[in-house]
Amino acid sequence: MTDQVRVILWCIPRTVSTAFEKCMSNLDDVQVINEPYQSAFTIGPERYIYREIKCHSFGKVTIKIEKSLSTKLLLTNDNFIVPKKYGFGESLELYEHLVKTGIEPDPVIIDSDDLLKNPELILREFCKRTGILYNDKLLNWDAGEGVTHKWKAANTFIKGNELMGYYDDAFASERFHKPEPPADRAELTEDVNTCIDAALPYYEQLYALRLCPK
Repeated sequence: MTDQVRVILWCIPRTVSTAFEKCMSNLDDVQVINEPYQSAFTIGPERYIYREIKCHSFGKVTIKIEKSLSTKLLLTNDNFIVPKKYGFGESLELYEHLVKTGIEPDPVIIDSDDLLKNPELILREFCKRTGILYNDKLLNWDAGEGVTHKWKAANTFIKGNELMGYYDDAFASERFHKPEPPADRAELTEDVNTCIDAALPYYEQLYALRLCPK
């Protein structure tokens, strides 16, 4: 189909990305492919090698991104960040790579707090930038995991949630809710604050480039 819109969403952990997928699933003729690299990362035979590479640099991981894919990044300022470049450094490298190579001259960055504060405004602009036809159905969806059974996803997605409850909040959601205030840094441990300080410069660069509807 020449008019088919394909979007790849790269997310920092804990950025309401699963709820975002449920939101998009409310549109007609949408196919969600959820976390296509999840099984390889968690239980695949190459998981240890992949993790070692991923912890060092995005540049050492070869991922083919086609020009027909509209690339979006979703981020948050949660005061809770973990990996080597804390997710934000790798996302910034990805953004710069996409722009430099011309794969995606103008990647869309969404800050999840912006999305939660004003979902209609952000989703309208997101749809405009990606060529998706906006519909108010994006603002509300059914609670439960029902829609996720229509997604193309690894078995570990549902099984993992049954064991650990990773996606309970997202599955139970029916709409986007206002964000909670970030944690008081005085109440956080020293190692967590060290992670925040290391990640913040990357986050601020991405935040400055985020989607800002007028």
